[in-house]
Amino acid sequence: MMTGQRSLFDGDEVVQEFVAVAISPAPSHTPFDPVEQIPVTFKSEPMHPPMIDHEKNDNENSNPAHEPVEPSVEPTQVQAPAPTQAHGVFVPDIMLVDIAGLGYAAMYSPLGKLAHNGFPTGGIHGAIASLFARMEQRPGAVPVVLWDNRAHWRHESLPQYKSSRGADPEKKAIRDSYQMQVPYIQMLLQLLGIPQVSCADAEADDLAGVICRNIDPSWKIELVSRDEDWLQALRENIVWYSPVHKKGLSLASFMDPDVGTKDGHYLSTAEFLEAKALAGDASDEIPGIAGIGPKTAVKVIREHGTSIRDFWVKVDSGEVKPKGVKVESLATSEARAIFKRNIKLMDWSQAPQIKHESLALTAGKTDWAQLEEEAMALGLKKLISNSKEILKPWKHGWGSAIAAVDCALNHHICQIQMKPFIQKLDF
Repeated sequence: MMTGQRSLFDGDEVVQEFVAVAISPAPSHTPFDPVEQIPVTFKSEPMHPPMIDHEKNDNENSNPAHEPVEPSVEPTQVQAPAPTQAHGVFVPDIMLVDIAGLGYAAMYSPLGKLAHNGFPTGGIHGAIASLFARMEQRPGAVPVVLWDNRAHWRHESLPQYKSSRGADPEKKAIRDSYQMQVPYIQMLLQLLGIPQVSCADAEADDLAGVICRNIDPSWKIELVSRDEDWLQALRENIVWYSPVHKKGLSLASFMDPDVGTKDGHYLSTAEFLEAKALAGDASDEIPGIAGIGPKTAVKVIREHGTSIRDFWVKVDSGEVKPKGVKVESLATSEARAIFKRNIKLMDWSQAPQIKHESLALTAGKTDWAQLEEEAMALGLKKLISNSKEILKPWKHGWGSAIAAVDCALNHHICQIQMKPFIQKLDF
């Protein structure tokens, strides 16, 4: 079991070694039928199944990726409901949760061997246990679960984007096992009443970016993801936390030479994005400039200004003559083309506008009877008692957080006056 997380299973769980063979059939009951598109709703309705970005973290030692430069469009200022909590020391009002990363990470831990009646359940356990653990640590924050779908435009821009992830038979078998569990994670979260967001042609990263850019800045947000790409969204009101690595960063610590990231500290999120665009992202199969890593990229940027564009301006004007193989490679037209392509792929603010007709935001009333039935069928006997304890702080509703998230996602139609939304849980 994951250290420090409460168990959702009883001791009679079946534990199997996972091998690359066909998976046992799912439990006889089935989760809610998926639908193609669902309008934004606060009702407890099924979401279209996401195309999970299963392996976004397969390569722990690969370059993280994604980073900001100049947004293609200025973020729209939207008036949304203000938070109801008082602020002092940083305490988030909302947690945006990259649930696929948490559930898939569990498949590479001892939890990945868990099964019930032959059906794999490690991803279900890992996703919900990680979510519950952070909810316990952040009792005042409303959790909003974000799901991945396939961002076709990224594959069109770079056909090799995440293209070989199914090449390894063992990893493919683990991915297939996790994919089978995704509808059950969605179903259980829906029965719990926990808010979920999904949108066709948008990854969880893109949804997080839209929310962070457009939500009223008086809201304090924690990004819960093991993916360091999410660091590009850091602001004074936004922090990042990885429940897998037990590590968190604020904008101040991200910029602190004594803290920073594994590649060092950055002077801004724009610098972070530019360095990653130049270096590439091996985990997402986005090639960078040969021989250039984040540290070299940062060194060149800082020596010549605040952006790699400052370096190119000096080179083109004759003010600077590149010296050394690496610096010379950064000055080439090929390097500039690679940067232009990569920054578009990585910078969330340059992603196409989300498809509002297929955007789904669900936040339903807890259905304890159905939850118990489904949990028992999956061997999650302790889920009922655990969830009642976890959800106690919200017995009178989620407050105005869900309306604020909805307003951020639908900033093009959000009005100054919003009908109050209070979601009550039935205890």
